[in-house]
Amino acid sequence: LDVGRANTIIVDDAQELGLAQMYQLRGRVGRRNENAFAWFFYPPDTDMRRETLDRLDAISSFTGLGSGYSLAQRDLEIRGAGEAGGTKQHGNSKTGFHLFYRMLEREISALRGGTAEKVDITSDITGSIPNFYIPQDDVRVTLYRRVMRCEQGESIDEAVSLGEEIADRFGPLPESARLLVDLATLRAGGAAFGVKSLAITRRETRGKGDFGEGEGKKLACLLKAKKGWNVIGGSMSGPGGAKGVRDLAEAMASSR
Repeated sequence: LDVGRANTIIVDDAQELGLAQMYQLRGRVGRRNENAFAWFFYPPDTDMRRETLDRLDAISSFTGLGSGYSLAQRDLEIRGAGEAGGTKQHGNSKTGFHLFYRMLEREISALRGGTAEKVDITSDITGSIPNFYIPQDDVRVTLYRRVMRCEQGESIDEAVSLGEEIADRFGPLPESARLLVDLATLRAGGAAFGVKSLAITRRETRGKGDFGEGEGKKLACLLKAKKGWNVIGGSMSGPGGAKGVRDLAEAMASSR
């Protein structure tokens, strides 16, 4: 479908199409600076599934230049990411991606004859890179990938260096971006400091591990010097939210 002088496309029964199909059709009209229009019609008196309404709402919402990535994300949310450990390519997975990656990591390490020691972290807070901080979608995606690589690393050096690089390129990190880097620091280097598990909520941070000798003892001493932290035997507790994560990440980074 290529009509060079066309600036309008009309699609009937759009409710029968997928979001990617509508996006591709919409892109068939318009040349350079010439304004173009895409009209998607559907029967007003037809009962449609929630997913269909979501697709129609998405194609009408993401209309700006460079909106393809945002549209793909919305499509993923509508259809679901499929089974991380199965064969279905749609629907919601019962296995979270972080759990799937940990399972995959253990299996690969076992095949190589080793054991992957990682901190088991449960958290009801998550970090992100805000659009206002880094507007370019492709740059944010690249940084997210680098954060994931840091989480799979064996030391915290890469995570700490990444945080410093982002701050140097884009300015001081907002709280959500700092939290993202700090959580990667804990996942990458926590095991080296004797930490076995962390449970982080907005009110409190609790952890278990070996804090009686070596790097674990050094971490315990650093945390005890911070306000609100207690380390007794193999348990630790301290402030929750971003503050608790920041305290732990700073303590580990200073002990490198």
